[in-house]
Amino acid sequence: MAGQLMQTMFRPEMIQALISMLLGQLGRPNVTVGSTPVPVGAFTNLLGAMANQAQAEYNAASPSVREGLPEYLRDYAGEAVGDPAVAEHRARALWEMLQETDVEQARPQTPGGTRPAAYRRTALVEAEYFYDQPELAEFYAEDDF
Repeated sequence: MAGQLMQTMFRPEMIQALISMLLGQLGRPNVTVGSTPVPVGAFTNLLGAMANQAQAEYNAASPSVREGLPEYLRDYAGEAVGDPAVAEHRARALWEMLQETDVEQARPQTPGGTRPAAYRRTALVEAEYFYDQPELAEFYAEDDF
């Protein structure tokens, strides 16, 4: 199923539908598949259903996946970030980690030790809450301890 999901993600119709969604009101409400117009929302529904099926197949084939709490769902103290049983919380944790990685890759790397990812993630959230943009830029520029 993972292979079918990947093939579907890169079909021209899927890309057209996603671009239409990105454009909002300026995008087309339908994408033609063959000779049939299909609402753009049907494409993300298809991706979601296929992703859920791929996840179920992977979990069934890999029992070790269910053991313990993955590191990306832990904060600096080792506690769960959100509720690990809620798919949206797991997705948000991964999304934040991906965003953090983009920020880390954009700034110059310094030699020496780095803080654990969960600590940096927590510190970043706290910085965004407590500081304004100029101070936040200084936070991003600081070297890791």
